[in-house]
Amino acid sequence: MKRHEKPEATSPQKRTPRPNASLSVREAHPTRGLRINITIQGELSDWVLQWEERGLVRSVSDAVRQALIALREKLQAMDERTARLRAISEATQSDYEEE
Repeated sequence: MKRHEKPEATSPQKRTPRPNASLSVREAHPTRGLRINITIQGELSDWVLQWEERGLVRSVSDAVRQALIALREKLQAMDERTARLRAISEATQSDYEEE
């Protein structure tokens, strides 16, 4: 082989379908992915470093995942409170209309 020649590419092994085989979880439910490429600076970066030292997060990406989960839970709680307040408001309004 000459110095500047690339080695021959080999074809990847093909999977042969097995009859009556169930799909794996990944094949049955494809997941969506999102790549986030950001730089965290200042106080936020200090928080993440402190959390890593304390063992609360394993990495910056773990911290971001946990933060998104916490934000989702907080928004769900806010939505539930809003729905309850709306229901109470509608109930009291209908009470006033009946009088």
